[in-house]
Amino acid sequence: MRSSIGKEHVGEQVPDTFGQFASDPAVEIVSPGDSVWLINPKLQRATVYRADGSVSVVRADGALDGEAVLPGFTCPLSNLLQD
Repeated sequence: MRSSIGKEHVGEQVPDTFGQFASDPAVEIVSPGDSVWLINPKLQRATVYRADGSVSVVRADGALDGEAVLPGFTCPLSNLLQD
């Protein structure tokens, strides 16, 4: 289980340190054939983890690809990194 913090708890500026509040729970269920995109706005990149164990990095000027999970889907990473 992962946790996340909604903007309603911290406002527009997300702190780089631990806050004095509980995080909002988030659950991610990964099927054996799925890929996971881990997007890091601070580093301006996404890391793609695939079920076969391969990993790739998408830079800010690249695009996320749905591959076999979402055939035909692409999304410029820059669209997700915008404020």
